[in-house]
Amino acid sequence: MGAVAFSDLITFSRSSGGGRFNAQGVYEWLPANTRRIDYDPVTGECRGLLIEEQRTNLLTYSNAFGDAAWQKTSATISSGVAIGPDGHASMSAITETDTTGWHGIQQTVSSANGLAVVVSVYAKKGARDWLYMRSGSTNWGAVFFDLATGNVGGDYAGGSTPPSVVGKGMVHVGGGVYKCWAAFSSTDTLPVRLFASDHGGNIHGYTGNPGSKAIYIWGAQLEADSFPTSHIPTLAAQVTRTADIASVNTLSPWFNGVEGTLFVEAGMSSPNLPNWRRVLELAASGTSYIASFQTNNANGLSIYTNQDGVARTVKGTTTRASNNKMVVTWDSGSLSGSINSESIGALTLPQAVSPISLSIGGSIMSGYAWSGHIKAIRYFPKRLSGSELQALTA
Repeated sequence: MGAVAFSDLITFSRSSGGGRFNAQGVYEWLPANTRRIDYDPVTGECRGLLIEEQRTNLLTYSNAFGDAAWQKTSATISSGVAIGPDGHASMSAITETDTTGWHGIQQTVSSANGLAVVVSVYAKKGARDWLYMRSGSTNWGAVFFDLATGNVGGDYAGGSTPPSVVGKGMVHVGGGVYKCWAAFSSTDTLPVRLFASDHGGNIHGYTGNPGSKAIYIWGAQLEADSFPTSHIPTLAAQVTRTADIASVNTLSPWFNGVEGTLFVEAGMSSPNLPNWRRVLELAASGTSYIASFQTNNANGLSIYTNQDGVARTVKGTTTRASNNKMVVTWDSGSLSGSINSESIGALTLPQAVSPISLSIGGSIMSGYAWSGHIKAIRYFPKRLSGSELQALTA
């Protein structure tokens, strides 16, 4: 084998389209089986290969808020009145009437009743500074978002068995537009409500100013999970984005079977990413692997090895960063690892196994998909010292 770029060794598939921010900071939908190299829409920095599990947007008409699928409350919808994340005049305004009360829209999704869900929408301030996002009817949870400052406000709940807010956040995507999201434990009935507010307290009604464009919105999404993923546009039907699957299946002749070092730099789509999600796995047959880089049940990250049917920790942490650097080095006798320049973890190798593939953003076993960006992968065909490992992860 002649010299090739590591990216050329990667086998990639995704049977549906998928969205990303391109180098110009514009959100776009890419065809099936196209790698999503994602960029920070504000700084233009390349964030790397976007890997996500399969998800469905349960809301219909995700950006057509004037459709009858969205019930209006003391408001009308003014479409195409501001530049959206897609670079077009595609944002809609929630336009107030003179009624005293709520001003906004809602959509009921009966298929999500009783499920833990995450709601997200891109929003920008207009005449009002606050977005009020609510999930549930009789039993409900809600979160306020300050679109003027980019700060997440308080969360509130009501009913006899209200859902908990298990996560919330705001991400600036440029031009004063924020991706706002909130994750809720299960609710009995599920209308998703998006309202404007003139303050961030739990008394969200106010007297509207007729014709005033309260806030601007784009790309609403409802997912049956505890953290949000990239936007999936819909019209009359719900839409599923299938999983991104990436791996290197040809390790010969470049892989050194005696010793080596594997490094990865990766970002998580949300701090709510569940346990055991794998960003990189150097796998052997069955459930065996030389190394797996993944989230752990201590709200941190771990490097594991499993070469005899027993998973063992090489290095673990109790913290996660928005961007993480992890490295493991090994020879025929032991492994050592470092995460985000922390102290070196070491483990005697119980036995040697021969890897057959490198899974990227997942595992040879199902159910462990990463959600986030793979910014860099580096392989060295030799064992590195502890100081070299810490330098790589600094």
